[in-house]
Amino acid sequence: MLLSPVKMSEKKYADYFKIDPNYYPSVTLELIQSAQVSWKNFYPHETFINLLEKVHETISRLTPRSIWLEGAYGSGKSHAALTVKSLFEADDEEVEHYFRKYNLSSDLCQKFLTDKNSGKIIVVHKIGSSSIHSDQDLILTIYNSVLNSLKIHGAENHGENSLKDSALKWLEKKANHDYLGQLITEEKYLWDLGGKKIDEIISILKDGSPELCAKIMSSLSKAAEDNGVMAFKMDIQDLANWIKNVIEANNLKAILFIWDEFTEFFQNNATSLTGFQTIAELSFSIPFYFLIVSHETGSLFFSVSSAKKILDRFTPPVKINMPDNMAFKLMAQAMQITDDPELKSQWENCRKEINHELEKVRTKICSTLEHVSSNTFLLDNDLQAVIPIHPYAAFMLKHLSVVFGSNQRSMFSFIINDASELHAFKWYINNFGPTSQLYTLTADLLWDFFSERDNNPFNESGHLILNEYNALKPDALSPDEQRVLKTLLLLQAFSSKISTVDLLRPNDANINLAFNGTNWPEDTGSVIAAKLVE
Repeated sequence: MLLSPVKMSEKKYADYFKIDPNYYPSVTLELIQSAQVSWKNFYPHETFINLLEKVHETISRLTPRSIWLEGAYGSGKSHAALTVKSLFEADDEEVEHYFRKYNLSSDLCQKFLTDKNSGKIIVVHKIGSSSIHSDQDLILTIYNSVLNSLKIHGAENHGENSLKDSALKWLEKKANHDYLGQLITEEKYLWDLGGKKIDEIISILKDGSPELCAKIMSSLSKAAEDNGVMAFKMDIQDLANWIKNVIEANNLKAILFIWDEFTEFFQNNATSLTGFQTIAELSFSIPFYFLIVSHETGSLFFSVSSAKKILDRFTPPVKINMPDNMAFKLMAQAMQITDDPELKSQWENCRKEINHELEKVRTKICSTLEHVSSNTFLLDNDLQAVIPIHPYAAFMLKHLSVVFGSNQRSMFSFIINDASELHAFKWYINNFGPTSQLYTLTADLLWDFFSERDNNPFNESGHLILNEYNALKPDALSPDEQRVLKTLLLLQAFSSKISTVDLLRPNDANINLAFNGTNWPEDTGSVIAAKLVE
């Protein structure tokens, strides 16, 4: 127990702050469009700058290949992709302001503006791929997404001429011929088609002028769409021809197709990737590019050979990593401080006193990371802002998604989860306060949420290590021994995945760091750990 004023004796942290109900750890297009989240506030860390450079090389055709953006859950890859989209659609002054605001390269800014202004670029944005189970699903999704974006951006030519061959094929079947023939006799289509019968329409599609064919196809497509009929089925080559046609007809510099949440496509189509491979190859000959957003590519493919076939059509994957400072800023952003003047004043005093106790921990973390890389941008204030989360636990929390194999159990889910039985952050602030024995949320308190759950999703080596906890009969250990054992096993799981991070190695220094600034005397953690080893 650190603090003991009588007026604070029963206060919990939830009396001082709540988790902001409008906290958006996962940024969507809708949030940006509704101005609830601004792309202008996306911090352009080193991996994002790498993405911008790849986009320039692609759009300028220095390297005419599609782009692959990968990253763990919560790494900010969706927000990064949306920021690329927004930069293309913003005016020049907004783009220049963004680059100046974050002190980015003026040379890269100029390259981006040149790409943006040397011709019209259509940016398509699609989220999700779980409904795609075949090449035909893939074709229709790409076709409809591109067509919708052409309309939104005011492109006049929608490539109707490229669809006529598909329409003629479909109409060769008598049942299709008769159905469409009956459909176009309805009054709302008669005017557009000039009262023509189905055989007259077929004749025009075969021998008519391109202009007249385009008009007829536009009307037929509308009739089919209105009635939920995918009348004119395309194959992969038809789609490729259509994309080429709309780029040429509208004099487009490029079509950039940003496809977020693409991971499930590979789960559904693990052994049938030929269609996707063919579309990805288009970038070699025409300016149609994917910007695929997925979890890490190493886990997506059925075999090494299929991975090579696909990835050879792309630039080397750009891996988005959330910088440490951004992780802590997002954690702090979630904590909405009370407006009550007295409680607010109490909380400021609490925070100062707790942070004073944790000064050594923060200094050690910041100095270690600065020694590793000058681009870390982690400041002492970033760690102070996440109290009552212990700085070492916060650092561990930021890295958990790497060990957990890019799934939903990230630092974001820990912060915002409402289920009290899962012992997440809301549970902690509702049950503990500044005068509690556990006045800081230490690394061992992450254990319940991240490991003691059915089907926990650690990678295989981490999973085996965490299972050791129950095997070691923890009920026979004291509460303090249990805390150290949980912390050690979490560090062991980290070490199995990211052994290069000194601060996450299971050693005496880090065990002591995990409990430094709490009620434990110095070096208590390593003493208990040594006893556990014996």
